[in-house]
Amino acid sequence: MTPLRTALYVRVSTEEQSKHGLSVQAQLYTLEKWISEHGHIDAGHFADEGISGGKPIEKRPAMYRLLQAVQADQIDLIIFTKLDRWSRSLPNYYKAQEILEKHHCAWQAVEEDYETVTAAGTFKTNIMLSVAQQERQRTSERIKSVLDYKKALGKYVSGGHGTPWGYRVQNRETLIKDPDTEDACAFFWKLIISGELIGRAGRLTNEKFGLVRSYQGYKNITVNPIYKGYYNGQPGFCEPYIDAKTFDRLQIQHTGKMPPSGRVYLFSGLLHCPVCGNLLAANTTQYKDYYIVGYRCHRKYMRYCTFAKQLNENKLEEQLIEMVLPKDNRLIIDNATTKQSVKSSGPSPATIQAKMKRLAETYTDGLISREAYKSQLDELKTQMVTAQNAHTGPSSLPLEQIREKYQKPLREAYNAFNREQKRKFWHMIIKSIHILENGNLLIDFL
Repeated sequence: MTPLRTALYVRVSTEEQSKHGLSVQAQLYTLEKWISEHGHIDAGHFADEGISGGKPIEKRPAMYRLLQAVQADQIDLIIFTKLDRWSRSLPNYYKAQEILEKHHCAWQAVEEDYETVTAAGTFKTNIMLSVAQQERQRTSERIKSVLDYKKALGKYVSGGHGTPWGYRVQNRETLIKDPDTEDACAFFWKLIISGELIGRAGRLTNEKFGLVRSYQGYKNITVNPIYKGYYNGQPGFCEPYIDAKTFDRLQIQHTGKMPPSGRVYLFSGLLHCPVCGNLLAANTTQYKDYYIVGYRCHRKYMRYCTFAKQLNENKLEEQLIEMVLPKDNRLIIDNATTKQSVKSSGPSPATIQAKMKRLAETYTDGLISREAYKSQLDELKTQMVTAQNAHTGPSSLPLEQIREKYQKPLREAYNAFNREQKRKFWHMIIKSIHILENGNLLIDFL
């Protein structure tokens, strides 16, 4: 018999390896022994570890490399221990078989009576694969029925995705917060709710708690409804990390990944194209020694949209400030309040003003809701009027100087923010901004 260039293919999933001992080493030992007994040439080992037999070829790295070697006419025969090591999917099998037949490469299962070396073997294999595929589909349907039944009873089923981070399974059917990861998960959600980007929130969480979670892992958390207490579409399944209303708002805002440059864009995820409605993408252009931030519709460059204009971030910010923080958005001080203050039992205007500033910072940092902010601000305004009306004696200061001393408009507080704080501010009060064709802004507030 002419020695054949023979490739050894092995595959094992994690579950099979732990339950049945189908280790890579055990399979290779059997295949190497078979080659030695038949006098063939070892043309290389190809091992897919932790890979399901139902996955497509493109997601099985070793099989993909093996088929590339076949296409290069470097392999005459492929051997594996059993047919299910090669494929558990009929479509995948025929896709690989087409390549093998085109390049005159056969295969053989050394522990079973399956092979394509002979015509009879090929015929038998096709029949057995069809039977195995039907049985696999029936098994899948049975498992699905069982899982659907458990879901209908309100029991938790992971579906093969594992337990969500921050939770653990109790009594095999309910989710409770995991004491080992609860603090880290709550910290991450606190950052996200405050308007932090996913990438930065994840990085800060990793640094604080010594974790190595990936960006994708954190991103998956932000879209999983289990964290608002929903499971299988039903609320109240488990204790949430975030209220449902805030969770749904974050889905609309598309809280994104920190750009590679590390730059912070004030209105990313808020602006919508006036033509196609697509979210506008932020970009930075360098002009001489400074940068210009703009927003444009990327669908224009794919010829799906006709909106070619780039919106300047500075001009947008000025326009929004005029709309949201008008000049008269401050305490009203009339001529009756232009009197010199004397000591009284109540807080002074300066003290109240300091409280207002701290309240604005607390709101911007996401530590209180918008409703609580407005309620407390109204109360402080009332205290301010009371404190100013308590002044006695003529004022030694002109009206404008009194306003300058006691009055801190929201615009002034906003201008003191850094870019991250400004971004948080806009994302906490605005749900979306639609650019109208005439250039005006249609704002949907939270």
